[in-house]
Amino acid sequence: MLKRIGKTLLWLGAAMVLTAAGGLGYRAWRQAGAERLVAIATPNGIDEGLFVAVRGTEQWVTIRGQDRANPLLFVLHGGPGATLSPLPAEFLLYERDWTVVQWDQPGAGRTFMRAGGKLAPDTTVAGIAADGLVVAEFVAARLGQPRVVVLGLSFGSVVGLDMVRARPELFSAYVGTGLFVHRDDGYKIVYDRALARARQSNNTDASAALEAIGPPPYTTPEAARTQARWTRELSTATTTSAFERLGELLLAPRQTLADVRGYVGGFVASDEQFDLGAMDLRTSPREFAVPIVIVQGAEDVDTPIELARAYLDSIAAPYKLLVPLERGGHTALVDDAEAFARALNEHVLPLARAAPPAATASSLRSYEP
Repeated sequence: MLKRIGKTLLWLGAAMVLTAAGGLGYRAWRQAGAERLVAIATPNGIDEGLFVAVRGTEQWVTIRGQDRANPLLFVLHGGPGATLSPLPAEFLLYERDWTVVQWDQPGAGRTFMRAGGKLAPDTTVAGIAADGLVVAEFVAARLGQPRVVVLGLSFGSVVGLDMVRARPELFSAYVGTGLFVHRDDGYKIVYDRALARARQSNNTDASAALEAIGPPPYTTPEAARTQARWTRELSTATTTSAFERLGELLLAPRQTLADVRGYVGGFVASDEQFDLGAMDLRTSPREFAVPIVIVQGAEDVDTPIELARAYLDSIAAPYKLLVPLERGGHTALVDDAEAFARALNEHVLPLARAAPPAATASSLRSYEP
């Protein structure tokens, strides 16, 4: 019920924005300005967008950076179905020191549209991870680089862990952000955090509203909206709303209105496909052969840092580190890009530039979902 109401609102919002955009002559002008902003003019730069053959399908991949010799940063978007590839301006900071690879996962963006606007009913996290390994191998070979840094956001953080667990020799490091450990346990933590802040700040409206609904899980949309409202209002993070993101998509370079409709359609189809409440990262194997770095917004109200810290403490890896971003929210990767890029360059770039370890027969294994 809650998901259905949310999707209906999204569709209505999308229809309103698309209708308005269709009558505005300045959209093309804004897109042209955005194109100039994201243009890559360096001698060794790279700016490619192409469909890649992936296990019997064609999937959309973009590769951008100021110097193609820079280490590869393979971004796995969240959502599921919420690709970031249409928003190159959000990654300009990263493109100075990294070659940024974006991939529209099955059920997202242009991959969803290429599949006829459908998501196969047997699509799983394991299957998406298997596709991601094909893409990682493709970009590494195309750029002549031995290994890749994989960066997973939210739902993508789970996909990325599956990938590095299966094929560690492909990766120099894993970076997780908005680490998706367990949805409902996370909501309980942010509820307690919001109620404590409301009481400490003598915000009687927030305290009364939160006390009235009690801690999650909730069975009514009104209760869920009440928690969402107050947890965000009591957070200090800068976070882009769904409607703001939709506006960015409409004005992004190289995006047609059909692309935006496909984005929304893929997001809805992916939301219907996956039961996020049933996903629990703690039930998966916790031994890894690559460095694990979590760059987590301390103000994340969707996947709280407390769960990320506990998960990191529980795993075995040759190197592991939690980097909290004081004012970062769930999408700190784009909403707090300066701090995130600084953390990435300080803690992960040295790992990406290190010489790869010698491969052994036991470290080379195929991945079958």
